[in-house]
Amino acid sequence: MTKREKNPLRLSRSRWDNFIKCPRCFYLKEKHDIDPPGQPGHPINSRVDALLKEEFDLLRKEEKPHKIFKEYNLNFIPYNKLDPEVLAKYRTNSKGVEAKSKKTKYILFGALDDLWFNQDTNEIVVLDYKATSNKNLEDYKTSTKYYHRSYLRQLDFYAYLLKLNNYPVHKTGYWLICNAADENQKVFNNNVNFKTTLLPYELKTDYIEDTLIELEKCLESQEIPISGDDCDNCRWFKEVKKTVELISINKDKNKQDFRNYNFKEISKGNYEFTFHCGDLYTRENVSWDEDFEYCRLKIVSTELNEVQSLKVKITYTIPDNDDIGEMKKKSINQYQIDPKKHLYTVELLNFDQEQGRLKICEEIWIGYEKTIKELIKKLKNLKQIYFHGRHFHEPQNGLDFDINDDDYIREDCNNPKWEDSMFIEPSEDKDFLEQLVLLKKDVGNNVKISFESLSDESEKLVKQFKITD
Repeated sequence: MTKREKNPLRLSRSRWDNFIKCPRCFYLKEKHDIDPPGQPGHPINSRVDALLKEEFDLLRKEEKPHKIFKEYNLNFIPYNKLDPEVLAKYRTNSKGVEAKSKKTKYILFGALDDLWFNQDTNEIVVLDYKATSNKNLEDYKTSTKYYHRSYLRQLDFYAYLLKLNNYPVHKTGYWLICNAADENQKVFNNNVNFKTTLLPYELKTDYIEDTLIELEKCLESQEIPISGDDCDNCRWFKEVKKTVELISINKDKNKQDFRNYNFKEISKGNYEFTFHCGDLYTRENVSWDEDFEYCRLKIVSTELNEVQSLKVKITYTIPDNDDIGEMKKKSINQYQIDPKKHLYTVELLNFDQEQGRLKICEEIWIGYEKTIKELIKKLKNLKQIYFHGRHFHEPQNGLDFDINDDDYIREDCNNPKWEDSMFIEPSEDKDFLEQLVLLKKDVGNNVKISFESLSDESEKLVKQFKITD
């Protein structure tokens, strides 16, 4: 039995941060013991940490300030009101500072690098050592990098632990940054020059209990949660899955390409794509997915700017039963195509700026969410997104081809590879829910999202996650 299993209610800062970074990876690790890919340790950073602790401990005994405090005009000294054994405990990864959460069942803990004391306010100063080597050192507070955001949460968590232990905590925390970026050093010579700086940060702790409540709900749920926005593990898995599918498509033995497309910029910002993918009887081994990927690649390779209107559609010609009967009777593989009778269109995307409405065929969304979200960013005056199914429509007479189960194309048209229609059902696939949550986050509350059809359970989910009203 592992230590974690012995102490299921002890929650470390790193585990809490793992939940914030990616609820899905956290859940799989905690509930099913599936570890994400590991990373190598940072022994040089650890050595710098150890030396800094020794350096500040010497000053702690003498009750003297560090020279960097003087450099930044801070009336600080290393905190010396703790028994050395207590400080050692606070610095130990398996122990650290410990406190009971106010709103959940968890006992929180985290290991500190050090504590300083503000002699002007008589408050504890929270800090963390950082060793790095960057020519242009970024400000962690304004950086968009996920690991820098983690640095902020790290200080917040430490401050909260100390507050729960009734320590008076100064409102500003610090990173002591040791940066090995001395360009004047030309050779190694068994030495690396560091420049040490302080970076202040206004601590925030009011959000922590709310995240702990969400973490508790996550572990009590039987449902696998969605991925985090910045999770490289989940992103890698999705990219691999998509690449494997594309490789499979490229192995298709049907080399003859019956596809062609027409792209028009009718006027500035008004675009139209029409993809004609041949006849569903005279073509062999037709795959909707492969035709669909052909269309997607053409779309993403075309530069679209400040989109005012956009129409994307696929067309096929489809014979009726009489046409197929006549071809079989004559043992031929062609028939007289009448566009008014045989030409069917599947609308993939349709955006009109005046109405502010974007219609998305669910099948161009599933698996290509990133592509569509990038396209959405270019739409002007977007007010509504409407997801609909795959419909074959004959525009001349307004007729719909009955293709509910796709058996006609597979059996009557002799195309056994033809795939069934796909539908967005968040209750059946949590990836669907995850992508819709991210879409709603991107477009905001002013853009309404609706669906042609959802199961009752999926309807409840999209309302629960505030995707729809």
